[in-house]
Amino acid sequence: RVLFRSPNNLSLNQGKVNNQTDNKKPRPIHLNARSIEAWVQQVNNKNKVEKLWTEGSVSVKQDSEKPGEKGVDVKGDTLQLTAHPEGNFLVVTGDLAQLRMDHMFIVGPEVNIDQSTNKAWVNGVGAMQMESTTNFQGNKLGKAVPLEVHWNKSMFFNGKFAEFHGGIQAEQENSRLACQSLQVFFDKAVSLKGGNNREKTDTPARVQNLVCDRTVRVEEIIRENDKIQKYHRIQAVTLSMNKLDKDEEDTKPEIGRVHV
Repeated sequence: RVLFRSPNNLSLNQGKVNNQTDNKKPRPIHLNARSIEAWVQQVNNKNKVEKLWTEGSVSVKQDSEKPGEKGVDVKGDTLQLTAHPEGNFLVVTGDLAQLRMDHMFIVGPEVNIDQSTNKAWVNGVGAMQMESTTNFQGNKLGKAVPLEVHWNKSMFFNGKFAEFHGGIQAEQENSRLACQSLQVFFDKAVSLKGGNNREKTDTPARVQNLVCDRTVRVEEIIRENDKIQKYHRIQAVTLSMNKLDKDEEDTKPEIGRVHV
């Protein structure tokens, strides 16, 4: 056991993971905190960190597996890390514990990250921001815009799918969505080991489908010069939005579908 005291930073190189080839560069974890406790095992005259406990202005950064992509960025008041060859398990706590991955952002009182299974979850009130190229009616937008979801019970994310429970409030430009349960599906997987699994020339993962359940309400208000020019409202028990056309090079206009 190694104990560090304020202020401290630590760089951890976990070595090769399973099936990692020799030409791949190691991706160390860069850790900053006021207090760091590390459990270190010596293997073949090399120090290997088995677990960490840190507290006080914790910041963790790890580069992406692919050059040019943003990696994992974690912030909080405390951090517990358990090292595994397939990926680390992290528990971050704080008033606003944060996890940022490429174009995705998650906050909550306790953020759990399991890199080996590519899962993350939040217990309690939290929020998640992601990108979407369609509105809540399934219509194509001129560009990708942030979609922000707030909840008061829990969130679960597994790379291609996110599920939210309790008092859901979602916002996107001029639209608002409210329900009790929300499922979000992405058009490609996001890796918790550092950025999206995509080629450098491809777009990041974006929202493909939405499924809302229980006391669903969707509103869109468009204002010009402080006057309402357009108002749409949908109320339903269950609602799903599906983006039908995926090929942006298709000459046909992209359409969406709303089921009520």
